[in-house]
Amino acid sequence: MDEELDLLKMRKLLELKRRMLAAQGRSQRQPQIDPLELVRSRLVNRGDEVLEQALRLYPRATRRVVEELARLIRSGRIDRIDGAALLELFENLGMPVRLDTKIVYKAKGKTKTLSELLREKE
Repeated sequence: MDEELDLLKMRKLLELKRRMLAAQGRSQRQPQIDPLELVRSRLVNRGDEVLEQALRLYPRATRRVVEELARLIRSGRIDRIDGAALLELFENLGMPVRLDTKIVYKAKGKTKTLSELLREKE
């Protein structure tokens, strides 16, 4: 009876070792994607512009945010990241990100920025 118990323990231990080795082999085979590239691949609607501006203004803090976003993407909790949502995230974290915006006026087949239009009227 004691021998059977020892034999069962050995089998269990062997099975656990096999599982651990298989899991390690799978994790080593999967190349680690750069968190920044992973997040960039999931950005939509001007999200790339928001991320680039945030990296210019707050490089270290933005890298930390990107690492957390990548972790959430890998876990499946986030699929796509909208530019407006990313902008709001940075605002809520106390990192205001200002984007370059232009107001464009189109008339008679011509496109002019608002500043050009105001200069002409003066």
